Amino acid sequence: PLGDAGPMLVIPNARLGDEEPYSYRDIAAFWVHAKDIGNVNPVPLATHTPGPGDPVWLAAQSQENRTQRIFQAVVVESTGRSMVFKYQDPADKPKFSSGAPILDINGEVVGINVGGGMYQGERLGHANHVGNIRQHLLDSVRT
Repeated sequence: PLGDAGPMLVIPNARLGDEEPYSYRDIAAFWVHAKDIGNVNPVPLATHTPGPGDPVWLAAQSQENRTQRIFQAVVVESTGRSMVFKYQDPADKPKFSSGAPILDINGEVVGINVGGGMYQGERLGHANHVGNIRQHLLDSVRT
């Protein structure tokens, strides 16, 4: 348990259930007061979105033994709205990892996992990248 979260942050353009390529609006955020963080160490948002060829890691929990695991991948596409990455090991099948952070080589958050699947024998993932996250957060404080 991480503790209690405050109220949900209203994000004006957020939407659930949008089809690709509109899942860049799939985002939620909560207010957490510093006194409620406890033993959790927040990870900073990266200053830029990685591009094709950049290494990234999905931080998710292994469903087999409930341990934390890092799934290595490489960015294959990065647009103004989305980031697609290919897992290094196509056998990796991180289940139930929607909302998990995508990290860069510095351990900073560069995206939030939205989903994934197989395409032409490759296991791909799709993320709401840090540029979108920052824009959503800016839009929410302007309203």
